[in-house]
Amino acid sequence: MLVAGLAVVAIAVGAIVDFSITSGKVPEIPAPCASPGDPVCEEQRSVELQARLTRASGLSDDFENRAWLYAAAALATALAGLAVALGRTDPAHRREVFTDLGVASVAGLIAALVLISGGDSLIETPAKPLLYPLLGLLAIAAVGTVATPRAATPGRPSASATPPTAIRALVRAGLGMTALAVVAALLSFSGRDDPCTSAVPGWVDSLATAALILAALALLCGLVVLVARRWMVALVMLAVGPFFAIVAAIGTACWN
Repeated sequence: MLVAGLAVVAIAVGAIVDFSITSGKVPEIPAPCASPGDPVCEEQRSVELQARLTRASGLSDDFENRAWLYAAAALATALAGLAVALGRTDPAHRREVFTDLGVASVAGLIAALVLISGGDSLIETPAKPLLYPLLGLLAIAAVGTVATPRAATPGRPSASATPPTAIRALVRAGLGMTALAVVAALLSFSGRDDPCTSAVPGWVDSLATAALILAALALLCGLVVLVARRWMVALVMLAVGPFFAIVAAIGTACWN
């Protein structure tokens, strides 16, 4: 699995370099006209801006096609590594292999979401080639983790063994804050009218803010729990609370 994981990372790095090179091919924004209001200059600048957008759209489409190739190569490599690891692992310890896959998939999802949300280029970061393979691997890891028997792997902490007291406490705290974040978000929904036609009540804003804070704390707990290889519980903390909190925060703003 280690070799396959390094190969997947190499493919991802290659895709990021490709994206950077592709973004660099977008023409620069035309300089403003020396004489504002000059109709000839403004018309020429509009033509150049449109040509820039057209060029960026073509580059974006081309990169998305290549992104599917990168995704297919990474998925095939991961599945090959999984097959080899399962073949070399005693049946009693195969749960650990699926746990490793789950941890890696959740970490990959976090990295993918950061890349998707952090892009500021005219070249769009393609979401589907990034997310679909990771979600598929996550499903495989979930089925494998649930279906295989529990056993500890000598020489390292087992995700199937009883976790340390600190991790158990962190899990309880993280799940508790996730639940509170969801409750706060749902309560904020119940007292909200259209923010574009009426003022948002102060208590709704307070609940939405509380949901964001609780979700952020749960997310931090989830990251620690993920490092401890409790990936299914970590996924709940990383996904559920932040989703409801972000939806609640977005609902307090007028987007018209």
